[in-house]
Amino acid sequence: MPAPTKAKYPTGRVGQTCFTSGRALAPGDHYVGALVDVEGVFERRDFAPDIWEQSAQPKGLFAFWRGVVPDEAKKKHPVLAPDSARDLFEQLESAEDDRQRALRYILALWLVRKRLLVLGAHPDAAGALVVRWKGEPDDAGVIEVATPELSAGALADLSAQIGLLLGIDS
Repeated sequence: MPAPTKAKYPTGRVGQTCFTSGRALAPGDHYVGALVDVEGVFERRDFAPDIWEQSAQPKGLFAFWRGVVPDEAKKKHPVLAPDSARDLFEQLESAEDDRQRALRYILALWLVRKRLLVLGAHPDAAGALVVRWKGEPDDAGVIEVATPELSAGALADLSAQIGLLLGIDS
């Protein structure tokens, strides 16, 4: 299976303009980032919040999150800020699409790696990840993250695409 290349996929950084209006997105501005499936390939599109609220959701919308355009002169922060990552993770809780469930699983693993989610003692009977948000008691706020029903190759490909798009591969 060939690995995705940066030539085929966006870099994952917030754009400089709103996709719909073309209005500039300056450092410190809020934005809505969207992952859109365009003929089987994910594209990242960024929107000004007021445009996002006024417009219909893009065709092929896979997931979205909110963030603030970083000031490149300041210290670099992850592309997906912790609050945005939590928002996206929680938004995908009721996902029915296999790829959205896979995204939630990959995001859970990333949140564990970043020490925002804590793994439970063992998976549940169905093999789901059992996690909780850092700082919450062991018996409160338990979250089960279903293991995606994708082939290993499809899951690896999706993980690589998402990593490139959202900048969460590091």
